[in-house]
Amino acid sequence: MHLRFKKYLILALGNLAILVFFVLSVEGLLALSYVFSPYLKFSIKAVQEYYMKYDRYIVQYMSECAQFDSKLSYRFKPNNKCLFKNREFAIEVKTNSAGVRDDQVSLESPKVIFTGDSHAMGWGVDNDKIVSSLIEKALSVSVLNVSVSSYGTAREALLIKDLKLKSPPRVIVWQYCPNDYTENLSFETVGGKFVPTIDRNQYKELSSNFGRQNPNIFSPFMRRFWPLVYRHFNDAVTTPPIVKKDRNRREAELFLNVLLNVDLSLTDTAVIVYESNARNQNDSYFVEELDRLVLDKNDQLKKKGIKILTVDISKVLTAKHFYFFDDHPNALGHRAIAELLLPQVKELLR
Repeated sequence: MHLRFKKYLILALGNLAILVFFVLSVEGLLALSYVFSPYLKFSIKAVQEYYMKYDRYIVQYMSECAQFDSKLSYRFKPNNKCLFKNREFAIEVKTNSAGVRDDQVSLESPKVIFTGDSHAMGWGVDNDKIVSSLIEKALSVSVLNVSVSSYGTAREALLIKDLKLKSPPRVIVWQYCPNDYTENLSFETVGGKFVPTIDRNQYKELSSNFGRQNPNIFSPFMRRFWPLVYRHFNDAVTTPPIVKKDRNRREAELFLNVLLNVDLSLTDTAVIVYESNARNQNDSYFVEELDRLVLDKNDQLKKKGIKILTVDISKVLTAKHFYFFDDHPNALGHRAIAELLLPQVKELLR
């Protein structure tokens, strides 16, 4: 009996060892395919979705970089330096006393203000290589970047108002992203107010995983990465690409509603608007709709003293202007955008 038990135990342990070896081998192969996917071109969509959901750190939820804010949900910590690192970059995020990613001098009567979300903030790009810094260097004028990752138009406007600058800028360059829609819709629905979407406890919970969806599980590549590979492979075979245009008119209306309802004293300020979206998702539809809407609401805008111009950046952006894993513009992308915006800003400052 003892010998038989020993035999079965050895057999069970052997099978367990084989199973563990198999799981670790498959996990290892999937991990390697993920890491080297830029060279292998291995299920690119699955790789990028896995990175976005489970692998990347989100700067506004990093306690060393940002903090909860009862008015705007969160803000960068003032007078702070932190390391923001992901698979493709490692940058320093340095803020001034206002808690925005710029130097202290730029707070003193800037001629140009840049605002937007992570695209304009310079996600993953050194500060001297982002659009606002390149414009400042080219024109030798004071430029202030007040962009904050994941802010929509409503919070972007409210942050500018909250800064209480001594004098209005000559130009505001406003970067729009389609994910501003939900925030801007809420702003309209509640009558021109921003209602924070998270409280202090929810922010703390998000910060505990740096905004990632519970990355600490056993065998993440088999349990999470492989299903994405399988799904995206099937989608590529069965689902044709869909181009969505229908929401752009509504997006333009909600964007303009924020500018008309947040008193930024824009009488002597020109506003340049451009849309910057994720990799392979940039088009001209939003700025075209905004141009039409500006004409329709010309009298209303004149009463507020608001002058709006648009710039379409979609035609110059290609895959090389974005990171591979991350969906944000890289330094090359920021340079391309700056070169498009530069003539417009220069003309308005004359």
